[in-house]
Formats: sequence, structure tokens, C-alpha cells
Amino acid sequence: MISQQEASSVLRDVEATQTRTVRSGLYAAASPHLLLWGAVWACGYALCQFTGAEQWPIVWGVLTATGVAAAFLLSWRQGRGHDRRDRSVGAIAIMTLTVGLFIIASLVLFAPVDPRAALAFPSLVMGLVYIMMGYSAMPRLAVVGAGIAAVVMAGFLLAPEWTALFAAAAGGGGLMLGGLWLPEV
Repeated sequence: MISQQEASSVLRDVEATQTRTVRSGLYAAASPHLLLWGAVWACGYALCQFTGAEQWPIVWGVLTATGVAAAFLLSWRQGRGHDRRDRSVGAIAIMTLTVGLFIIASLVLFAPVDPRAALAFPSLVMGLVYIMMGYSAMPRLAVVGAGIAAVVMAGFLLAPEWTALFAAAAGGGGLMLGGLWLPEV
């Protein structure tokens, strides 16, 4: 017969293992999406650095449409063989759309804005989103979000003429590095 203390210890170990298993699955599912959006982000902001503001809607329109299509393909491939009642892909799509609309509405609400601020703002919002997601289930994602926000803000304040490249490096590079780091649990 085992003691109550031993039973409690075993239950804590089982719970810790379950938490690590769930977190590992979340990281594995998120990793390819971070790599994808990191590439989109790096390309978009790098192009913004070297094109005029009048070209930015075209750049982001094409890249966003491509990224969304690729993300749906990734989600579909990841979802094969899983429980069809899993609504997480739809929930993530709705949350992403909501955040995107919030960013657009904010920029419209506060227009006209300095183009560099318009470039930095989405990075800060997404950094916040990743931090919040990290608090709930994926601590490494919080680190990625904090890094993105810190580097973009530093670039905006210290070298404003290079804000887009800071966003490309921090956001794009940060997401891609995060995508490589997440599965290493």
C-alpha cells in the first residue's frame, strides 16, 4: 500500500507530464506557422523599407493573401487524422482576423500617422498577442513576443529611419527563430 504522500507525488508527476505533453503538441503545431509568418513578415517589412508608402498596401495585400492561403494549407495538413470536432483552427482564424481588423481600425482612427509608427504598431500589437498566448499555455511564445516588441520599439526610438528593417529582423527573424525553438521542448 502506498502512502497518501506518495500518491500525491505520483499524481503531481502525472499532471506535470500531461502539461508537458500538451505544451509540446501546441509548440509542434505552432512552429510551422511561425516559420511561415516570419518569412511573410520579413519580406513585407524589408520591402516596405525600400519602397514608398504608396506601395505598402500592395506589398501587404499580396503577402497577406499568400500567407493566409499557406496557413490554411498548413492547418488542413496538420488537422488530417485529428478529431474533426476540434475547432481550434477556426478559433485561431477568427482571432487573427480580429487582431488584423483592430490594427487597421486603430490606424484609421488615429490617421494621419507617421508612416514609421504605422509600420511599428502592428509589430507591437502582435508582440502583445504572442505574450498573452504565452502566458496561457506556451511560455516560449511570450519570450518571442517580448523580443519582437522590444526590438521594434528600440528601432523606432533609436533609428526611426530604419524602423521597417527592425520590424523585418525582429518580427520576421524572431518568428522564424521562435518556430525553430518551440519544438525543442
